[in-house]
Amino acid sequence: MDRHELPQLLQIDAAHAADGVRAAVAFDAVALAQLLGAARAAGVPLAIVSSQHSLTLFSTDGGHLRAFAPVLARLRERAQRVAGLGALRVRALRGSDVARWAVREACGFESRGPSDFLSAWRDAAAEAARAGTLSAELSELIELAQRARDRVHLETRFAGEHASADAVELELLAAERIVEEEIVEWQFSAPELRAASVRVPALSGFPSEEAESAVRLRSARVLDKLRVA
Repeated sequence: MDRHELPQLLQIDAAHAADGVRAAVAFDAVALAQLLGAARAAGVPLAIVSSQHSLTLFSTDGGHLRAFAPVLARLRERAQRVAGLGALRVRALRGSDVARWAVREACGFESRGPSDFLSAWRDAAAEAARAGTLSAELSELIELAQRARDRVHLETRFAGEHASADAVELELLAAERIVEEEIVEWQFSAPELRAASVRVPALSGFPSEEAESAVRLRSARVLDKLRVA
């Protein structure tokens, strides 16, 4: 799994869901080991970040459909028993969009402060490495996020634990600049692969106010498109 291919991300967001729905999105250690084992058997990269707020899947172009399919199959089964699971928002990104999203998460742009995402991602990568499903591209993506977060912490007060709201807003532009510098450096390290920022085509249409969504779990027909024939 050392081939360099564009990263792929699929995230099911349960941050604002009821407790029962959030529990249905989470996978315990046994289930994660089984899913990583299935990816290893298929010879495809996969890292899974499972938390009480979301389920985030990382893979690469060459195998993401086969890597994601067993996870989505389990969620389809749970959606038949758990009301509301099928209505969760799902984010699907590819290439440089994955890198930019991951770096911003690691740096705390969404939370406007310290974020534990990078720590959870590193734990997931360690599990994937032990299972033999961590590709070189996914490993480099984590290192990119780590470098960007370290620079943001060192050069700004944006993500400091004791930073005031005013300091966060004042430092936001500086943090944004650091993120873009790191993304550009990552792109130029493999320009033939990473130069373009390409979004995954939506698997079905949604209203304009749901611009961030690319697929919804409520539609079994949509999820079936991610199955391996």
